[in-house]
Amino acid sequence: MRKLLKYELAGNYLPFVVISALFLICVSVSVFAWSAITSHGGSVRHALDDFGFLAWVFFVSIAGVVLSLFGLMVVRIMAVISTFGKNLYGSYGYLLFCLPVGIDAILLSKILSCFILIGASTCFYMFVGAEAVLFVRDVDFITAMQEIGGWLAEFVYSYRESSVFLVLFITTNVLGQILSFLVSIMLTLVLLNAWHISSFRFVLGVLIFFGLGICADIVLTPFNMFVEWAIGGSSVLDMVASKAETYGILNVTAWLFYAYYTIRYLLIIGVFYLLARYFVIKKMELE
Repeated sequence: MRKLLKYELAGNYLPFVVISALFLICVSVSVFAWSAITSHGGSVRHALDDFGFLAWVFFVSIAGVVLSLFGLMVVRIMAVISTFGKNLYGSYGYLLFCLPVGIDAILLSKILSCFILIGASTCFYMFVGAEAVLFVRDVDFITAMQEIGGWLAEFVYSYRESSVFLVLFITTNVLGQILSFLVSIMLTLVLLNAWHISSFRFVLGVLIFFGLGICADIVLTPFNMFVEWAIGGSSVLDMVASKAETYGILNVTAWLFYAYYTIRYLLIIGVFYLLARYFVIKKMELE
């Protein structure tokens, strides 16, 4: 699986590198242009009149930042579709399944490669954006890191159950959303190929994708209603906020809600993965 993951990353990383490099260049140009404008007493409102070309550079670079953000979304979607569509079927797919590796290694390497590329690109964009904000506000990077390190040290040494719960909940939610999105896309493309859908492929694919989400919500509706009844209709953030004043201690209900939330993601991801695996085996006649 390690070698498969290596080849999957090598085949999909280039568009992410290009769009990330474009984002870095646009952010850098906009930050330095803004710094040059403000250092001479200018403002955004009067930038075009006072600084001419420099102001146009600033606004064009800002437009490039927005386009690169949109481009990252497009690159992610295209990479996922290519990974679970073109690279799973056709001549490439048949050669891939002829390798002496199991189907789980093939599918999991594709899921993991997309997950790594999405996570790495997100972290890069966040880091560059944070650096730009620090530079614009004239905040020293080392000072900012020291403050973050002090906050992390305080978080570790002054244990508060509510803080730990919130971190776990957000982390689980982010990971669950990404993985459920990936397996949903994979199952959608597998169904399109297994059912030999060629006409109106994009429209039917969108309908299948959202239909899978709706079906999952319908099946899990009784469990959702039970959990809402158990927690009294309050959200998880309300539960954390209500307990923040009492030494950060949560009751059992909050942890039961977190367990349900985790199990819900695991069920959706597991069922969608098993369905995709089943249809791939039938389509490729691997049994």
